[in-house]
Amino acid sequence: MSANESENVWMRIWSQAKLDILPGWDELSELIYYILSSFTRNVRGMLVLEEGSGTGRISLRLAKEGEVILLDTSPDALEYSKGRAREMGANTYFVRGSIFNLPLRDSTLNLIWNSGVLEHYRFDRQQQAIDEALRVLQEKGRLVVIVPNKKAIFYNFFRVLNIKLGRWKFGYEKPLSSEELYTFSPKPNSHQSVGVLYQFRFITLPILGFLLNKMLNLLNQFIPHLRKLDKKYARTGHLVAALWIKTAGVSM
Repeated sequence: MSANESENVWMRIWSQAKLDILPGWDELSELIYYILSSFTRNVRGMLVLEEGSGTGRISLRLAKEGEVILLDTSPDALEYSKGRAREMGANTYFVRGSIFNLPLRDSTLNLIWNSGVLEHYRFDRQQQAIDEALRVLQEKGRLVVIVPNKKAIFYNFFRVLNIKLGRWKFGYEKPLSSEELYTFSPKPNSHQSVGVLYQFRFITLPILGFLLNKMLNLLNQFIPHLRKLDKKYARTGHLVAALWIKTAGVSM
């Protein structure tokens, strides 16, 4: 699938979304926020860009500490996040644009991140997006890429099953492994995986899925213990993330 085809899928999803019932802060938000916090510690005083921002809910929380830019190709997504930003009084800017051609000057940002974006493109386009992000980062700036994990067995089984049944609405998607993240150039500085139990949310068998969701809702009261579980079974979490730190030797 080409970049334009993938973006068209998400433009359609956003144009048809029931914006009044979109989730606010949820379990997935918590997982992503945990990754960002562990890679960046805090964003106080930083200029932050989220690529493919969607609802923008995580970046709007980051905007309490730093200055945030939300970038998306969908005007509907940006309008939704603008409304949320007004409600929260968040220090946020909104840009309609592509991750492959960022409308920003070289060496201007401290942190760029995206989640649930790169897996919708082929390798050459993924590399192009990473190159473009590194271009606009300042020296020692950080790039965080978060994608579904190829080694999350239950997530991938039910993803493929839903594709076979014609229930998959997100277009082309190819989860990545931690090893595949290191095939990009330059290689990331580090990586991690989280959400060992979260992938069970994707089990679509009616009774089993209902029972597992109830169990997970109870377990979420013990988040510190879940983080220990993520570390023990780090290779199989629902999400895998990579961190790049731009050095003086990186020129795009």
